[in-house]
Amino acid sequence: MRRGINKPGFTLLELLLVMLLIAVAAAIVAPSFGGFSRGRRLPNTAVSLVTTARWCAVKARSEGTTYRLVLDRSQRFWKVTKDDGTGQFIDETELEGQAHNLPEGINFGELTFQSTIESEQQEDYVTFKSTGRTDVVRITLVSDNDLRVTVACDMPLGTFHVLADAVKP
Repeated sequence: MRRGINKPGFTLLELLLVMLLIAVAAAIVAPSFGGFSRGRRLPNTAVSLVTTARWCAVKARSEGTTYRLVLDRSQRFWKVTKDDGTGQFIDETELEGQAHNLPEGINFGELTFQSTIESEQQEDYVTFKSTGRTDVVRITLVSDNDLRVTVACDMPLGTFHVLADAVKP
């Protein structure tokens, strides 16, 4: 005599109910993740700027030429230029040196030079020499809710770093 096989498992209805509960929980939690990513834009931009500045310093030393990190406040981006050997600066074509746009809601704040390599600095750029020397500078990034992060190089032979996480002035 053959009996019905009783296999343990879930019915389709039980699976659909569990999936519905997961979807409702995700819908409740999702808006808070949007605020998280928006809140990380300023610190992430500062880290990206530090990365580009350190890349400039390494390239200047390894290639034996002068590099500049150009900050365009009005267009809200930074890019890298290098001396082409004649004293003229041309745009860097490698990926790290190409233009980096500031995210929506982030702007350049103060740009403070404590000392510069060039005798008179007229433009918004940081110079990296093949000797390893760079401008002593502080670059402030400001978010639309007035949070600020400062990227700095404190010594002529120092490296760029983020001074503090996002703070209100």
